[in-house]
Amino acid sequence: MSEDPLASATLARLYLEQGHLDRARGVIRAALERSPFDGRALVLAERLETLHRASLVLSSDGERLVARWHYVPRPRTAYMTIQWFDDRGEALGGHTLACETTGGEREFPWPSVAAAAAAAIRRCDGDRWIPVAVARAVARRDGAP
Repeated sequence: MSEDPLASATLARLYLEQGHLDRARGVIRAALERSPFDGRALVLAERLETLHRASLVLSSDGERLVARWHYVPRPRTAYMTIQWFDDRGEALGGHTLACETTGGEREFPWPSVAAAAAAAIRRCDGDRWIPVAVARAVARRDGAP
């Protein structure tokens, strides 16, 4: 059993907000050791696991955009949104689709003009949307033939 009287979800959240994920995980482990049914600590433990594991990567071979996701928690409540932008930053369109599995891959054709793509995965938790993963944007400088 943990002897750290300061271990709490509040302290772990402070570490998380400062970007100290390993410290936050250690504090949450200690807090849950002391009180395994602490609701705030359980929610934060899940959030920390998500931040550690989930990923979304965009890649392109010039003809198609490929989105790959890994370790998405609760995939049946998770959605990936891809948005295309032209070289002026104007939205060209996009797609939102259910992840359905913890990992997967989807291909999309590029718009017929020079464009950039951005993507994110979010999960519905009751009446809130929780960010799960954000991909680094990719661009295609030339339009389709």
